[in-house]
Amino acid sequence: MYRAIDTSIYSDPKIVKLDPNSKLIFLYLITNSHAHLCGLYPITQVIISNETGLNLSQVKKSLEVLSIPLRYPFDTPSMPLIGDFLIKYDYAFNMVYVRNMLKYQGSGKNIKVCVEKHLKTLHKCPLINDLVNNYPHWNFEVIDTPSIPLRYPFEGGIPQEQDQEQYQEHDQDQDESLKTLVRDSNISTVDNFSVFWSAYPVKVAKVKCQQIWKSKKLDGLSDKIIEDVEKRKLSDGRWLSNPPYIPNPSTYLSQERWNDEIQPIAPTRTIPNERKRTKNEQFLDRLGELHTKLEREETERDPKRKVKVI
Repeated sequence: MYRAIDTSIYSDPKIVKLDPNSKLIFLYLITNSHAHLCGLYPITQVIISNETGLNLSQVKKSLEVLSIPLRYPFDTPSMPLIGDFLIKYDYAFNMVYVRNMLKYQGSGKNIKVCVEKHLKTLHKCPLINDLVNNYPHWNFEVIDTPSIPLRYPFEGGIPQEQDQEQYQEHDQDQDESLKTLVRDSNISTVDNFSVFWSAYPVKVAKVKCQQIWKSKKLDGLSDKIIEDVEKRKLSDGRWLSNPPYIPNPSTYLSQERWNDEIQPIAPTRTIPNERKRTKNEQFLDRLGELHTKLEREETERDPKRKVKVI
């Protein structure tokens, strides 16, 4: 799988002003193996964290930075927002939309058909509207998509004063509409157990773990649990020992091990390197080996003869 990337990306003012983590995430969202050429596809923060090496808090922060609308010129805070953004991330659907990705992936009937087929698999995600509106000349034929606006910073701008009252008035209705949409689509708002299962390094007794998760009602603690797992994979001495001591996931959940203290990594004992022998010492070693060999050969020829060792 290949993706086209403009070589001028790092001189683009929108990219230059980003911090290193946000640059990495932006490039990752274009080139990862889960991406679709249209730029709209499902991906969880845990997957992004695992494949980029950033922790969850860094991933979330970078997604927010990339979702903030831009100003022109970029270093003038007094300039108005233009609604231009690099990406949007929908936390309800775990879906990302890279705004200009499709523009660089070619054109043609086959690509149009491929995108339309892909959009029909996205459970009517609200971000479909952003894609369709961003490429009106493509005339995508897709199923009706819900018109549920996303709030700042994922909406593409800060509401003007005259619009703030309207946002507040419909805020609750929007939340209820999203819940209804998710329920009717037969998908969970966030499949917290699947995120935990993907992050946990030992994968045994999945059915039992699902039962424990449900019986203990751990959805409300999912963020804490997943963050603890990520920390332990990086810094828990027991999990990183050789051999590692990692409890089975059912034990971890039933005994609420996320409340245990993280055991620091034991300092490794370093053995000082052996001093490199000098050339004279190496010569004497070789001379000793030859003398021993000569002594052994003389003894084999005449067992009664004793060779005097110098």
